[in-house]
Amino acid sequence: MSFKFYFKALYLFPSTFLHELAHLLVAYITPAKIVSFNLFPRRVGNRIVFGSVVARYRPGISMSLSAIAPLIWWVVLYYFVQDEKIGLLKQDIYSVKLILKLYIAFLLLWAGKLSTQDIKMFFKGFL
Repeated sequence: MSFKFYFKALYLFPSTFLHELAHLLVAYITPAKIVSFNLFPRRVGNRIVFGSVVARYRPGISMSLSAIAPLIWWVVLYYFVQDEKIGLLKQDIYSVKLILKLYIAFLLLWAGKLSTQDIKMFFKGFL
């Protein structure tokens, strides 16, 4: 694995943690048996998997809810941006505070992104 792979994994680790935590919490709240929680990136074929939560679900909507749980971070991002909108515009473009806020916004955006597996599990929950 390359330097680029490890850099990306480290850079996105906070997002990966938030993303998988959302899956984990919803699986915990719903009647699911959590089998594993993994935050270590790995290659699976041509894809890179940054983290995963494996759970056994009873048939029903709980699988679908767990699959879309990371979208909650987009709600958090919306309120973060609303709260910071005026402050972001007034700050110097090179300020460390601005860069940190933009990084946090990026992490929340990435944390809420659904993977292909999430989308498959969402629809599988309804079948």
